[in-house]
Amino acid sequence: CHNLMDPIGYGFAKFDTVGRFRETENDRAIDDSGEIIASDVDGPFSGPVDLAYRLAGSDQVGQCAVTQMFRYTQGRKETAADMCTMTSLMTQFAESGQSFKELMVAITQSDAFLYRAAAGDQGATL
Repeated sequence: CHNLMDPIGYGFAKFDTVGRFRETENDRAIDDSGEIIASDVDGPFSGPVDLAYRLAGSDQVGQCAVTQMFRYTQGRKETAADMCTMTSLMTQFAESGQSFKELMVAITQSDAFLYRAAAGDQGATL
């Protein structure tokens, strides 16, 4: 099974293609251990819960979550003009213990959200 996935995907090996949990495949025990590499939380894990705990402690994952939530709520990628907002959101997210509820509140209070450019006015600045 391990030759079919990237190392981080091994944590989900006990779930089949439609998400059903299974302990075996072809009468063989499934190994759901893997390793995170090239990150700020490198190391081995065993199963999805262990993987989740390891990723929850990652600053890189937190920054990625903030970036993706910003992009989703804004309907666009961040620009150079958004760097102060992004820094503020990342700080607030980290200080809140990575609370998505607090992240959503922070996004709705940001200048990027409160002063969005009108449709078709992509060159507008604050």
